Amino acid sequence: MSGDQQAFLTAMNQGHSAAWDQNWSEAVNHYRVALEQFPDDPMALISIGLALLEMQDFEGALMHYQKVSSISPNDPVPYEKMAYIYESMGRIKDTVKIGMQAAEMQLRSKDVEKSIESWQHVIGLEPENLNARTRLAMIYDKMGKKTEAAGEYLAAASLMQTVGDNQKAIQAVRYCLQICPDNIDVQNAMKLLKSNQRLPKPVRTKSEKPMHQVRLANIQQLQSSDTSETESRMDPVAETRQSALEELATMLFDSNDSDSGSTGKRGIAALTRGTGGLSLEQSERTRILLHLGHAIDLQSGGNEKRAAEELQRVLDIGLEKTSVYFILGLFLVDDNPQKALKYLHNALRRKEYAIASYLLIGKINEKQDNLQNATTAYLQAYRFADLMTVSEEYVDELKQLYEPILEAQQHETNPKNLMAVCQNVRSQLMRADWREYLKKARAQMPAVSEDNPPVPLIEMLLHSRSGQVVETLANVRELTQRSFYRSAMEEAFHALQFAPTYMPLHIQIGELLAKSGQVEDAIKKYLLISELYGVRGESDQSIRVLKKVTEFAPMDLSIRNKLIELLSNSNQIDEAIHEYLEMGEIYYRLADLDKARQSYLLALRLAQQSRTNRKWAVQILTKIADIDMQRLDWRQALRIFEQLRSLQPEDKTSRVQLIDINMRLGQLPAALKEIDDFVKILEESQKTKEVVQFLNELLKEHPEHIHIRKRLMDAFIRYGHTSKAIQQMDKMADQLLDSGDRRSAIEMVEAIIAMNPPNSNQYRQLLQQIKSEGNGQA
Repeated sequence: MSGDQQAFLTAMNQGHSAAWDQNWSEAVNHYRVALEQFPDDPMALISIGLALLEMQDFEGALMHYQKVSSISPNDPVPYEKMAYIYESMGRIKDTVKIGMQAAEMQLRSKDVEKSIESWQHVIGLEPENLNARTRLAMIYDKMGKKTEAAGEYLAAASLMQTVGDNQKAIQAVRYCLQICPDNIDVQNAMKLLKSNQRLPKPVRTKSEKPMHQVRLANIQQLQSSDTSETESRMDPVAETRQSALEELATMLFDSNDSDSGSTGKRGIAALTRGTGGLSLEQSERTRILLHLGHAIDLQSGGNEKRAAEELQRVLDIGLEKTSVYFILGLFLVDDNPQKALKYLHNALRRKEYAIASYLLIGKINEKQDNLQNATTAYLQAYRFADLMTVSEEYVDELKQLYEPILEAQQHETNPKNLMAVCQNVRSQLMRADWREYLKKARAQMPAVSEDNPPVPLIEMLLHSRSGQVVETLANVRELTQRSFYRSAMEEAFHALQFAPTYMPLHIQIGELLAKSGQVEDAIKKYLLISELYGVRGESDQSIRVLKKVTEFAPMDLSIRNKLIELLSNSNQIDEAIHEYLEMGEIYYRLADLDKARQSYLLALRLAQQSRTNRKWAVQILTKIADIDMQRLDWRQALRIFEQLRSLQPEDKTSRVQLIDINMRLGQLPAALKEIDDFVKILEESQKTKEVVQFLNELLKEHPEHIHIRKRLMDAFIRYGHTSKAIQQMDKMADQLLDSGDRRSAIEMVEAIIAMNPPNSNQYRQLLQQIKSEGNGQA
């Protein structure tokens, strides 16, 4: 359908004008008007994508850029933006995939330098990406940059060697010798390959900088701390203001420790490099410190306007912190309410800022006579406050019980009723004793138990049809418990008339479908619910529903992958690792060892972000080593067990495996070194019995290795067990004779005689016999 060209151009111009003034919300509205005329116009889609990106609406921006990419598949710009968005959301896998597509399109567009930057960035995120390494090497090669090309080819060779493709690794290094015959690194690489040694692993180079923004939840993980129940008596806004300012001050003071090499604290340096936050230069970190210091000083002096300007500069440099967003929103509530709303919505990313942020959002909307939005914000604030009045096990249920209340209020149009809600919430929360007040109110409600879910405190303030839904849901649960599934389903559908978007009701319907044997329909229902929760930003609820789906369909790996992605994005690292391990076990049971190993490797990579990194690493590496042993990939298994040995030096199992593998590979010196190192560790702990047991077990597995028996003999001598030492020496003499080493056998018997055993005469006769037999043969 053809649109109105004039209306389109007018809306686009108005959008550009608003964007020029950085009024992004208004710009989005104008661009939407333009898209109503021409929904597939690339410029309009790119423009609205940029505006949404500036508003940090990553999902909205991503949707429009994806549409542009399908309309103009050869335009690299949408792919560049999508890569940026995925990285901002912490979705590194998608960043790499889209980044590679962008790099290829830039190359086809003859923008070689930009393509190189994109490939470098991909490698910066994923140094072991073989495709990116080889592609960048070929580009350098064609440009005549032989040294750079050789560097990438060497990295590719290392990766090829790692996956066991030694032939291709050798070919890559030989080609490097052709283009850079005098390069020392290339020459050394060839020497390593010829001597069957490992090539150095590829690492990030200085030019490979990650993008300046990563998911905010990574910073939150570093800065998280427990909230005390004995906090000072302040209203939620004042309390959160103090907490946010303390967090900013901690960042400021801890920065010196971080820069001086301390790993005990995380300050600005931790937030501006590595996985903790942004990748900024030292000068930028210094500027952040300067502006933060000024902001703290200015607010202390009561100059909130100037303090806001300093914090805005901190954001402009690239440090995105929830505490910064909250303080900015708070300081701008009166002077620039629209900007304050933007910052406060960003502050909602952390639940400890939710109550105060929603109260301020409600205040702004109330002043602007936008009473419906104000009511919704106030009710959200009340919900978060109410959740603090029940034990952890009932939090999710109480959270869901607020949904019909929120749903009902969205249909309320009477200004008087809306204003009453705003005033009631403010009167109960904006007070110094708000915690005690809510606890007293909770005490007036019916006792909470498994059969009696918590009643939302807000019910005392409201009289709406939401109460009917809560009552109906209780009826549905009762009918379900009595196995009256059809009646329960009818009751549930009846309740949907009052609150069609009430998620707990839809969850109940899913449970009814499952219990009545309609499992596939139940799964579809749950997946839809999980997706809707995700759209609403309620990741915890989305995760909870997906976990329920995995119970019904444990072998559906696509569902488990969705769950892992949600858990990772929500910084529930340990849970995500657990799901990766579950997925690995499924592949293992299906005898797909490659995919099982890949799942474990993904878990291992994620474990680096966990606070219980060592525990996870041991568990995961053990599973990987088991797979390598089954595949007879001795060298790969050796590397894994070496990592396990480093993590658990006193673990006998890993040490025995290392010894066994080294012997299989004919690397006897390495095996003996492992034996000696472990014996030393045990002896330092005065575990002499364990030493003897360890060496005896090795002898049982490798009776032919005289070197192990000698170590057992030496141990007996050190511990004063002369008779046991002589027994081992006797056996060693027999082994030496059997192997034809008569000289060493004679020396061993002479050593036994020197120890003066009770039967020394028999050993002297044996010595003469060995010597005479030797002379006879001579």
